[in-house]
Amino acid sequence: MQRIFKSSFILFIILFILSACAVKRQYVIETQPDAATIKIENNYKGKSPYEVTLEYKADKNSFNVEVSKKGYKDIKFQLTKDYNGEYKTKEEDKKIYLSIPLEPLTKEISIESEPSNARVFLNDIYVDRTPTKVKLEYGERESNTIRLSKFGYKDVVKKIPLNFKLKSLLFHLQQKETRKMAYMLSDIRDNKVKFIITYEDAYKDTIENSPNALHVNRIMQAEDINVLIGRIDASDDYLVFTKIYPKNQINTEQYISRIDSLTKTLTTLQSIFRYSENYSTLKEKKELVKLTNIILEDNGIREALPSKIYTHLTEVLSEVKSDGTADNYLEDIRTMISFISEELNKLTTIKINEFYSEIWAVGLNENFKKSKITFTDGKWIDNAPSIYKKDVYFASNRNSKEFDIWRVKIGGGSGITKITNSPYSQDMEPSINEKGSLLSYSSLPLGAKEYQIWTINSDGTLPSQLKRGKPTSICSNKIAFVRKNKNGKSQIWLINTNGAEETLLSTNMNVNESEPSFSPDCKWIVYTSDESGNKDIWMMRADGSHRTQLTTNPSTDIHPTWGDDGYVYFVSNRGLLWGIWRLQPKRAD
Repeated sequence: MQRIFKSSFILFIILFILSACAVKRQYVIETQPDAATIKIENNYKGKSPYEVTLEYKADKNSFNVEVSKKGYKDIKFQLTKDYNGEYKTKEEDKKIYLSIPLEPLTKEISIESEPSNARVFLNDIYVDRTPTKVKLEYGERESNTIRLSKFGYKDVVKKIPLNFKLKSLLFHLQQKETRKMAYMLSDIRDNKVKFIITYEDAYKDTIENSPNALHVNRIMQAEDINVLIGRIDASDDYLVFTKIYPKNQINTEQYISRIDSLTKTLTTLQSIFRYSENYSTLKEKKELVKLTNIILEDNGIREALPSKIYTHLTEVLSEVKSDGTADNYLEDIRTMISFISEELNKLTTIKINEFYSEIWAVGLNENFKKSKITFTDGKWIDNAPSIYKKDVYFASNRNSKEFDIWRVKIGGGSGITKITNSPYSQDMEPSINEKGSLLSYSSLPLGAKEYQIWTINSDGTLPSQLKRGKPTSICSNKIAFVRKNKNGKSQIWLINTNGAEETLLSTNMNVNESEPSFSPDCKWIVYTSDESGNKDIWMMRADGSHRTQLTTNPSTDIHPTWGDDGYVYFVSNRGLLWGIWRLQPKRAD
């Protein structure tokens, strides 16, 4: 009995010692983000933030902890009595706080498209063009959205969930339904004004998905496909624009069909002509017959071609088929190319007596209320407005064959004032500076082949000629103007208002850049460029750096101007009618 008592006493002493050596630790486990699952020794405990007390003993001196959350990488670690503090942030009131950052799961996926070179957007942010590899990040995001966009094709959208197994995707893009739209570019030659109509594809979608622009929205549109919007300008309270009306309504669909058919014919004939210059054998001439037959087999082209040209082309082909030769074959092709070129020129040129235009204003603080501020009675052209406060400067041929610069006040008051008086030149495209004191404008003297840059005080005094070029914006002591290079491409230049220090801002000799407009602080320039293969709105610093594409919609975006409210306004044919849109550029000042 005494031995049993002695043994029990020893066991009690051992247990007492072990109990005395046990250590308790109280933990608060937090995660970033929270609501992660906490497991200790593979047993589910709860969601973070989670508070637990662990007791360390001689036979249990560590605990395995597992933290997991959908979309994030699992984290496993060990807690010991002397925890090394990897996640420890603080210790207070006998509590140890652990803060565990969770790392989102990622995966890489290859993206290809047919055709290639489509823009790839990841969660509406542009990343690259196809083919490319895209890194997807999940975390709180249950899926990633990939969108492919290419000019002339429908956008393709694909959601990639976390459990997506494929490592590559091939998208087959479908061509987008389009409708042709017209826009006008003014040009002056031989004391006449011509507005060249060129047709571009207009797309039904009106959604802008540019990563470098915010709040893209339309503020107005034309009432009819035949009503066009010309150059625009904006100030604190108003936006002014040119509204162009044809005097005779055009059957747009038939007109476009005829232009398309003649253009297709001309392109094919030019290819045949270039091909036939180098080859003359019977076999090769038979190949020319096959190529030329492509033209005649197209019903649209047959309807567009004048009957005499169609008959003559048929006779030429018959002669080649009969004996393998044709008298003056190349000369016949050359004659037809010349004839079709003349037909296209007639179709795509509108003379001064075929349209008129007026200046309108939009109240930016009046729910975009529109009002007409010049009246032409359908007789003349008021064009290219520029605004300072309520003073609007514009070009007009009212009461004259030549264009001069005029001024009118929004809301009336002092009537219309003539600023320039040039009986032997065309004065166009005025731009007023930020102080309302100095104008730049382009002038084409009678018989001249190139535009000249001029300045004049806003009261009409001290006109001064600078260099050749077409100015479109003036700010501080700088004028932004456009001049064509040896490749026939428009490029943007800067010049001082005193005519000194010409600086070329455009860097790509094979890209058209035009219509520069200064920001109100003169630090940035917004402009039109076809660098992406489409006419879009871009911006750059006033020194030519930090070039950034602002619009990516496959429509035609032109006539940008930078308003005093920080918005960039521009003209676009998205939505099947010409309208005025605006966006907020993301500037890195």
